[in-house]
Amino acid sequence: MGTKMALEGIRVFDASAGVAGPYAAHLLALAGAEVIKVEPLQGDWGRMIGRKAGTVGLPFLTFNRGKKSLAIDLKQPAGLALARDVARQCDIVVESFRPGVMDRLGLGYDRLRGDRPDIVYLAISGFGARGPHAGRPALDTVIQAQAGWLDMTRDAQGAPVLMDYIPVDVLTGLYAAQAATTALLARFRFGTGRRIDISLLEAAAAFLAPKLAEAAMLPPATGGSAGVPTGIFPAAEGLVALAIKDDREFALLAQTLGHPEWSADARFTTRAARAGHRAACEAAIIAALAEREAEAWDADFARAGIVGAKVNSLRDLLDDPHFQALSRICRDPQPGLGDTPRVQVPGQEVGMLAHAPAIGEHGPAVLADFGIAAERIAAAIEDGIIPASEGAPA
Repeated sequence: MGTKMALEGIRVFDASAGVAGPYAAHLLALAGAEVIKVEPLQGDWGRMIGRKAGTVGLPFLTFNRGKKSLAIDLKQPAGLALARDVARQCDIVVESFRPGVMDRLGLGYDRLRGDRPDIVYLAISGFGARGPHAGRPALDTVIQAQAGWLDMTRDAQGAPVLMDYIPVDVLTGLYAAQAATTALLARFRFGTGRRIDISLLEAAAAFLAPKLAEAAMLPPATGGSAGVPTGIFPAAEGLVALAIKDDREFALLAQTLGHPEWSADARFTTRAARAGHRAACEAAIIAALAEREAEAWDADFARAGIVGAKVNSLRDLLDDPHFQALSRICRDPQPGLGDTPRVQVPGQEVGMLAHAPAIGEHGPAVLADFGIAAERIAAAIEDGIIPASEGAPA
């Protein structure tokens, strides 16, 4: 008998779209939950974002594996009634509408807990359920700006640099899944459900907690607070990253770079001295690194135990022998694409995972599993409330 998964038997009504909510629900699926992805007949808009393999956006494929799709027209009363009948049998509801939308649909927390008092209701939004921006639309880019992330990531000319990814969405999904799991544990212990409101803005702020404390308590910094040298430096070919935190590590770096005399240089002997002579220290580091390529320095840093490394591309990471030894990439079948790579989530070691579903792929079967009468399912198909069979490819 295989190892039982922590959330086996738990049902999740995933009415979220985009990335943050779907990722939270995906993490619950990795822990063994049955996740029903409830989406409109045209599909979750998140299917279209990012670069595509075939017709599917890779973010959608990544964050929706292991789910069953129930495509349903919630604009029709019969569709709403079906959705309520599914939701009230679920342990967790995940939604990412603007505040108030689910209440107007009759799928809000107050309505659902009337049928199931112990339900865990996870509402994800851009700015939260209260405050002057509560109803404001948001995407990752906007939150990076609003939360001060862009103020911290600037190029050499001081211009903000937008990360070519969706870090706040992913981070919010992580916080949301952890909160839902904690609430579910509380339900098992104490018998009570709860509503959880998580916003992208609050998740971004929580991630920056020490920096926000610094902003609240201290005047603006005139220089970096990290040890010198810390940062990205050019080598003869490629770049290296260094993070030297104390005098012992600097002496080790000086030795490795072929300049043991730096340890006796009054400008560099202590952390404070190096901070006061940052430009001179960094110039010396750059001149030394220019003697060899980044890959050679990377090997030297590893042998010497120095916190430094070559700046890799994503392809470099996939080809890295150490990363390969960790066995973090597995492959799952995806209709139309064959075996596709999946990065294992730390702490959630899962074998083969079901594919990201096509629009409405599991609709009739899901409704039957939830005890909906066959005549009612047939009527929903006839009235165009749910598709009869598998919809468009994922």
